[in-house]
Amino acid sequence: MAPLPVANTELVQFFREWLETFAGYVREVDYASARPLFHPDVLAFGTHNDVIPGLDQWVSTQWDNVWPKTTDFRD
Repeated sequence: MAPLPVANTELVQFFREWLETFAGYVREVDYASARPLFHPDVLAFGTHNDVIPGLDQWVSTQWDNVWPKTTDFRD
């Protein structure tokens, strides 16, 4: 089996910063700031659904059920 490719330092840093930003919004239950991080037609998955089509449905079925109950979320 071939080894997995390794991202360059700049790409790794971009995604680490993105994840830390997102984690902060989860900790603060700040939907308004988190929404622009995702395309409106995102396909997501979560605890309550296998596939969740669209950001609005993801917010209502996953974020609303999880974020307010989460404490000290980290990336």
